[in-house]
This record gives sequence, structure tokens and C-alpha cells, in this order.
Amino acid sequence: MGIIISALITPHVTTPNLGVSGRIMLYLMIATIGYAGTAIPGRWVSEMFKKLILGDKRPR
Repeated sequence: MGIIISALITPHVTTPNLGVSGRIMLYLMIATIGYAGTAIPGRWVSEMFKKLILGDKRPR
């Protein structure tokens, strides 16, 4: 998810005078922020699907 967020957002925040290493660093930074930002909702979604599919039979 972080890679997708990075691919969508980074081209809009870069400047023309930014070098290749700066662009790479910006892509990595935004990908990391996107990954961290989607961890809690992702955990919630996976727990919801476990409960929906397995019901009371799920391992703890």
C-alpha cells in the first residue's frame, strides 16, 4: 500500500531541480509513511475478515 501511495503522491510534490537521489529518497520516505499509516486500518480489516470467515472457530 505504501508503494501505491508513493507512486501517486510523489510526482506531485517533487520540484524540477531535485536530483535523482533526492527523488529516490522522497519516494522511499512517502512509501514508508504510507506503509505506517495503513498498518492500523489493515489490521482492523484483517481481523474483520477472520471473524466473518471463521466465526468462533478462529485460533487465538
